Amino acid sequence: MNLRWVDAGLTCALFRATANPVPPRRFTSTSWGRFKRSKEYRSIVRIPRIDYTCSNGRIIWHERATVEQSKGYTPTIRIRKGGGVLRFSPLDGFVAAERYTQRSLGFNASKPRVSMSSDDRVLNVTYLQASRLTKFFRKLTFYGIKAGGITWVRLRFDAPFIWTFVHERLTCRGAGVKITSSSIPTRVMYFNNKRVTESPQSRNLADFLRAGGRKLNPKGRGRLDFNCRRTLQVFWGRVQFPRNKPACLKEIPGWVKAP
Repeated sequence: MNLRWVDAGLTCALFRATANPVPPRRFTSTSWGRFKRSKEYRSIVRIPRIDYTCSNGRIIWHERATVEQSKGYTPTIRIRKGGGVLRFSPLDGFVAAERYTQRSLGFNASKPRVSMSSDDRVLNVTYLQASRLTKFFRKLTFYGIKAGGITWVRLRFDAPFIWTFVHERLTCRGAGVKITSSSIPTRVMYFNNKRVTESPQSRNLADFLRAGGRKLNPKGRGRLDFNCRRTLQVFWGRVQFPRNKPACLKEIPGWVKAP
């Protein structure tokens, strides 16, 4: 990546300083509201319960699907110079992320996409979300942080968009959900307000940074992180990890080629 070793170390320190605490194991209506107000998360996608009626194995009625989502926040940081190096520590503040607006595939929509199978046996509810650092932070790491006459942490790569694809599958036998997402950050999955599993973020920070490309893009436009983690699945209350590697961006409906 053409980084000096000290830049690589400071980049990792920058990431650590903006890390979020581990979320709780379960939520109540009160703790959920408190968690949202804390802004200690990179993004949120929550599809509330959907009631539906079955007859002879077919879905004959379902209520309107809704979504609760947030593009997330980045904690602000304090930069200190001492002993010839920069040190990063958190500040009491947060900056809202920017939404992905480049492609019309339904990213960050106001409601989920709902479709019924031709035999009325499967109701599919899907939602796409993508966001990234604001341009202020992207410019900071792209051009470098200047202190003591030295430019530090000059990555010359733009930040990619982190993304999440949620696919809920409802039948008269039961319900399940599948989640495919970018390699960073860590994803925590809740089912009926209880944490069922999590997918740790990739340790390959270099690949994530390179995914953004060498061009500083305008607001809302740029590349999605094409690196992908294993798909998380919960069907009938059991967590599953498919053996085959997910197709990443190709799993997004309508996706043809990464920008």
